[in-house]
Amino acid sequence: MHRSLKELYLKIAEGTASFNSAEIEILDEVLTDHFDNPKTTYILFEEKDNDKLLGFAIFGRSPMTKFSWDIYWMAVDKGSQRKGIGQKLQERIEGYVLGQDKKANLIIETSSKPEYDATRSFYLKKGFKEMGQIPDFYKEDDSLVIFYKSLITSK
Repeated sequence: MHRSLKELYLKIAEGTASFNSAEIEILDEVLTDHFDNPKTTYILFEEKDNDKLLGFAIFGRSPMTKFSWDIYWMAVDKGSQRKGIGQKLQERIEGYVLGQDKKANLIIETSSKPEYDATRSFYLKKGFKEMGQIPDFYKEDDSLVIFYKSLITSK
């Protein structure tokens, strides 16, 4: 049962053409852990139109922190991009983490490759700040780009 559902998530990620085969393998492992391990720390949100999966996000509390959260994956079906799906997922994540704590730090790590230009632009438009880069992190000429957003509830 979970296998066919997992394949839908993988198909969306592959369809973005942003993720390489190693990244898809890691996503496969994360999804397996999420579906097979009830105590997993991964939280999965999805956006659908009726029964059609349009996009998903996987996130969780950063290990050894009080109120920091990592967004590990966010992918929107190629045909559904630029229609607010990513924004809805981001808003749901923010609402969830602020429901857990009065304050939250969101951290996203991504690549400096040109294929990720739209991704990095999306995060900046959603209020994230680029906090730095580690050169040649993934491979030569492919740096790790770290984004951060601070959230505080009015409660």
